[in-house]
Amino acid sequence: MDGDEIRHQVMAVFETLRQAMLNQDAETISACVAEDYQGSDAGGVPHDRSAMLQAYGPGGVKLHTFEVSDVTVRSWPGTELVAG
Repeated sequence: MDGDEIRHQVMAVFETLRQAMLNQDAETISACVAEDYQGSDAGGVPHDRSAMLQAYGPGGVKLHTFEVSDVTVRSWPGTELVAG
């Protein structure tokens, strides 16, 4: 698989995740996010996969919009990072 195909697949998963977060779909979020996920919220507070599922699943944050711009996919061997 070449770099363009990988980027296309990564962006498709990102779009699925974005829609799942808008719909508070914890099952789909879980399928899109790695077991060892580590991230941070808008305030810089770190969180893991479990916290993300709790925050964006049913009963959590209700997003009305989730807009992105200037999205890029950065690649390293075995790793892709969506930034934007």
